[in-house]
Formats: sequence, C-alpha cells, structure tokens
Amino acid sequence: MASVAPPPLSCHHHHKLAIHHRTTWTWNHNNNHPFPSFTVPKSSLSPPTTHKREHLSRTKTHSPTQRHEPFFQRLHDLCDSGNLNEALNLLHSHSQNGAVSSSHITAEAIGLLLRACAHHKDIEVGRKLHAMVSSSHQLRNDVVLNTRFITMYSTCGSPSDSRSAFDAAEKKDLFLYNALLSGYARNALFRDAVSLFLELLSATELVPDSFTLPCVVKACAGLADAELGEAVHALALKGLLSEEEGLALDVATMVTVIPACAALGEVRMGMVLHGLAFKLGVSEEVTVNNSLVDMYSKCGKVSREEFIPSL
Repeated sequence: MASVAPPPLSCHHHHKLAIHHRTTWTWNHNNNHPFPSFTVPKSSLSPPTTHKREHLSRTKTHSPTQRHEPFFQRLHDLCDSGNLNEALNLLHSHSQNGAVSSSHITAEAIGLLLRACAHHKDIEVGRKLHAMVSSSHQLRNDVVLNTRFITMYSTCGSPSDSRSAFDAAEKKDLFLYNALLSGYARNALFRDAVSLFLELLSATELVPDSFTLPCVVKACAGLADAELGEAVHALALKGLLSEEEGLALDVATMVTVIPACAALGEVRMGMVLHGLAFKLGVSEEVTVNNSLVDMYSKCGKVSREEFIPSL
C-alpha cells in the first residue's frame, strides 16, 4: 500500500466538532431529486446576544437610544421611504457635529441603514457606509457590522464584495462564515459555498451549526457535479443528524471530505486535512491513505507511482 507522509503543517483542531442544534427535515416523496427539502431554523446569521448592545442593559430614563429618539425616528422614516442618500447625509451631519458621540449609537444607525440598503438593493450607499466603517478605528472590527456588510452585498447581487468584506475582517467567527455561505447559496455560487464549508472544517476550529449545514445541503443540491454533491451532502447530513455524538473528524468523515477537496482542486485544504489526519492517528488507515493518494494525484501534485510503498 502506498503511504503518504503528512505535510509539515501545524493543525490545531479538536477531535470533534460538536453540533447540538435541531433541524426539521421534510422528505418529499413526490419528486426524484436526490436531496431532501428542509426547514432552516432561526440561527446564527443574527448577532450573538453579547452584541445586542444597549438593548440588553438600558434603562427607561437613561437609554442612549432614547436620548437620540428624534434622530432615529427621522432615520427610520428616510430608510422606509428609500431616501438612503438623505439618510446617509443625516448620519454624517450628526456624526460631524457631535450629536452622535457614542460608537454604539453610530453602529446602531449604520446597521439600520445597511438593512435598508439590502431591502432597497442600494449597493452604492452600502459601499459608502463600508468606507465609513473601514476608516473608523472603533468600528472596523465590529463583528455585527461586518456580518451585515457581507449580507448586504450578497443581497444586492455582489458576492465578490461579500468575499472582500469577509477577507478584510480581522476576526472571522461563525456569523461571518454563515453570512458568506448564505450569500454564495443565494447567488447560486454552489461550488464556492462548498469550498467555503470545507475551509471552515479544515482551517478553523469553528463549529458548524444548524444554519451552516442546511445551507451546505442546498448548495450540494445545486451542484452539477453529482459525485461531489453527494459526498458533501452526506457529510452535512451526518452533522445534522448526529446531535448526541457530534460531527466527529473520524475516518468516515475524512474519506468524505478529502475526495471533496480533490473534486474542487483544493490541494491546500487537502494538505491541512492530511496533517489533521496524522494528528488524529488515522492517516495510516487504508481508506484515508487511499483518499489522500487520490487527492494529490487529481490535484496534479504527485502521481501514484511516486509514492514509496510502505513495508
């Protein structure tokens, strides 16, 4: 048997990716589509509770938002009517004259405008807001705003801008991954969605949740490559259905993910998984080793004949 030496990579991963969210599955017996339909639960596109700012701690008499109630009411009216340039001018004028001194209030106002940009498909105002936030030391690393920028761009039909916003974010948590994953699926970039999912599994310690996995299943359903779609679909389905055990990075998972990397030509992710398989002690398993040989061969890195058979 050919034995593949692990690449010199440092992989810091847990042995299990624990998934403990419940997803409702609905099987449609009236069509011949190989993938099930499903109900996506409310999940992690919403900011975490720790980012809900002053709404969790404000008092009735001293709320910063209440002190700026006329400003927010005017901003709401402009957003509802679609006058987003005027709303942006209002935000600028209040920021420059010191009427909006709190970064939390500014972030709330920007978030309101971003939702309106997505609703009215006004990407130009969205880009101006992005430039405004990027130039702010206080706001540029705001996870909530960065997530909303990704969502706004994808809703406006510009997933490339979503990817740029994702890449520019210093901190990449599951909310950012889910927003970009959803944007790829929304814009029918199914291979990009699957590639991002593999990146999430292989290059981070983040835990896919009950929003991540149904989006991946949807992307698999849209793939023209049936073999790749079925492989990643099986992995996502395993994660969704194994609420007690979690999604384990075991032999069965490895022999699903590694061929998916080969089909996408993602040798970098394959190398990360190779290092991880070595760390977990499963790289010498026959099925894992064969998957690695096949992956490197398909990615043009080596041929089978270049491997030295193990004794």
